[in-house]
Amino acid sequence: MKTRIVIDTQIVLSAFFFGGDAQRIIETVVRGKLKAYATREIVEEYNAAFKRMKSRKKGNIPRELLLPFTSRLQIIEPKTEETVCSDPDNDKFVSCAIDAKAFCLIVNDARAYLSKGPSKAILIVTPDYFCQVLSLLVI
Repeated sequence: MKTRIVIDTQIVLSAFFFGGDAQRIIETVVRGKLKAYATREIVEEYNAAFKRMKSRKKGNIPRELLLPFTSRLQIIEPKTEETVCSDPDNDKFVSCAIDAKAFCLIVNDARAYLSKGPSKAILIVTPDYFCQVLSLLVI
């Protein structure tokens, strides 16, 4: 069984514009070694944020660059409504992780997700920590 994850938008942007552990995670999803979950709202946020970042970078970055990743996502309908984050925009990622029965939610700043804590246990990790765990997992 593949490891189930949910990925925050900042990780997706980091992967495509800065590389590092975030890029390693996205590449592992694209290769089909990890199962990443999202809702339609999350995918829309990925696309909008990618478009904004692309225009700021003023580079020749093809929009299709995101497609291999988004086409691998397992899209689920949101059921859970968690209101636990200091930034309410982040609650959708926690809810998605719970609904997907994900191993973890990968974020840049775990503190932004820990104001109240979700009603169900969900592991919230940074890309570097996840990559350390990933190297120990058989995926």
